[in-house]
Amino acid sequence: MLREANELVSTDPNRGEAILQRIASLSDRLSNQQRYRLQILQAKLLVIHGQYGKALTLLEDVSAEDLSVNSLALSNSIQSTIFNALGEYDRMFAKIQQNLALVQGITDISLKAGFMHPAIVAFRDAGAYEQSLTQGLQMLKLARENAFSRSECFALVELGITERSAGNRDAALDWLRDAEAFCSDIGNKLIVNSARANLAALALDAGDADEAIAIALAALPDAKEVGYAYHITELKSVLAEAYLRAGDLDKGLEAGEEAFSLATESAINPLVRQASKTLADIHERRGDLPASLAMLKIHLETSQLLADDRAAMAMAYYQNLYEVQDKERRLQILNQENDLFKLSQQLQEQNADNMRLLLLMGFVVLIGLSGWLFYVMRQRQRFLLLSQTDGMTGIANREHFSRSAEGLMREAATSQADLGLILFDLDHFKTINDSYGHAAGDWVLKKVVAACRTVIRRQDLFGRLGGEEFGICLLSADLGDSLAVAEACRLAIRAIDTSELGHHFTITASFGIAIRQDRDESFDTVLIRADQCLYSAKSAGRDQTRYEADAA
Repeated sequence: MLREANELVSTDPNRGEAILQRIASLSDRLSNQQRYRLQILQAKLLVIHGQYGKALTLLEDVSAEDLSVNSLALSNSIQSTIFNALGEYDRMFAKIQQNLALVQGITDISLKAGFMHPAIVAFRDAGAYEQSLTQGLQMLKLARENAFSRSECFALVELGITERSAGNRDAALDWLRDAEAFCSDIGNKLIVNSARANLAALALDAGDADEAIAIALAALPDAKEVGYAYHITELKSVLAEAYLRAGDLDKGLEAGEEAFSLATESAINPLVRQASKTLADIHERRGDLPASLAMLKIHLETSQLLADDRAAMAMAYYQNLYEVQDKERRLQILNQENDLFKLSQQLQEQNADNMRLLLLMGFVVLIGLSGWLFYVMRQRQRFLLLSQTDGMTGIANREHFSRSAEGLMREAATSQADLGLILFDLDHFKTINDSYGHAAGDWVLKKVVAACRTVIRRQDLFGRLGGEEFGICLLSADLGDSLAVAEACRLAIRAIDTSELGHHFTITASFGIAIRQDRDESFDTVLIRADQCLYSAKSAGRDQTRYEADAA
């Protein structure tokens, strides 16, 4: 019954809860290990209902007991999910690492497959797509070898989501279609809904709004029946954007407001960001600029929160990776020292002439230690750089840009210096992706960055704020200086030769400029004004630069 409850809690929470209540009524007949497992499953049910604090307290209580390896692995798996939701990424990766160390001792193969699931999600959220795919393929292999259909269902959909996150559309499409078919056959509606929501999003990514609408509308009844808020919100959010692209603003507004309300209520920040951006665009198209700006502000604030969150997760991942590598290297050095000690004892029994060999060995170990210390320093620098850099373009990511710009803002305020902020957004970038493919879109992003780098100064801060949006922060630059840089960048972007792609099209961008004022308390206030100017440039026909007096 406990094994059945474990499966149902994830796939049919209501039936799972009923079985757990039945088992609890028989608690006087359960062994200690069975009681511990019951508590762990009760905690898992609390997690599904979003009651993370209560679940964590229950798991911490049971962790003090003498748990079997299987129960400990299940507890660690659930705790890693909780820490992910709470943003405590150091503790999340620590639990994942504990489970990876328990692999050989786990006798319940279904648990071994199950605990891989949080690792897949955590690695993906940290941007470590290769590790996420490796864990997903291992989970899929283990599930198929042992006929664990539920684990196979989870593995298929998570592989699809990871490939989509990594930008591999075709691979994502194959995995997600397999997941939809397989999970439908075994009656796992929860994962079918996840697969369909991602298939709808992929259709939208490909520019097929009608297909996205058809998939999402067909999936919504099952999603509402299961009652999982994330999938309902995800489908509503996709519908809102699809209706916007199809030109049906009324239906887009209705779906967008429902998605925004659900996402806000459930604190699902990625979907708050998506729904608020869609609503901002819809209000702009309807001519309601105050409502558009209000949603845009929420979009910017949520984007910043998510950037900080992603950076914290990436740093926790790389720190955990560094600590694992560090322990392995320390163990290697300890083994070398033990070997040296044994060798020295042997040498002491030999002729004194062998002392030179001992000194040589000591010198070799000293070189090894020096090399290890150099490696550690290089790794620290590498992990720091990875956490600050946009992987696609090599410039600052949003989190690092915002923090550095805040520092420049304080410096400018202290010295009473000017500070200019330029925001620019590539025009019709989605059309480029849809018409020529994502590889062409990636090429455009890199060429735009290269073109702008020839214009801006070495001391200027240049960052990618997300998608096709970029920012340049200029210390000691007034409106005239900032306008000159923006216009030079705009013309450099227009001059990019796309014939290398085998296609001929013109790349353009819209620019917005804001200058620090004495009344500004934080960088965010300047950012919002620059974004309003950018919106003004877009509304005025794109491929132009607007600044505050100009946009008013």
